[in-house]
Amino acid sequence: MANEAALDFITDKITGLEIIKQELSRMFLNTTDLDQADDIRREITRLNQLLFTLESMRNSLAATANEVPPPPPQRIAALTDALRRLDSFVSGDQNIQAALNFLIQVAGVIRTA
Repeated sequence: MANEAALDFITDKITGLEIIKQELSRMFLNTTDLDQADDIRREITRLNQLLFTLESMRNSLAATANEVPPPPPQRIAALTDALRRLDSFVSGDQNIQAALNFLIQVAGVIRTA
């Protein structure tokens, strides 16, 4: 497939953001702090919007007959690094605010990769 590298890149971004969304949802359900719950819900909403955009891009890319160049190596490296950092995340080891900050930071790296 001509666009396989670009499709894989977008799929990896979606996978990473889905993992972050799942973890944020778990945090949202377990927090009793209303202000913190609002922050988490706001980030989940942002992720949902970004995921919708990425999924639409992936569907369009899969349907096109035009060849799309693969992402540059530095973007692939940034995404790989962000996914590696996400893989090292252990949900029960941090307090809610530290975990929220970490997940938002990794989501930002994935978003810009």
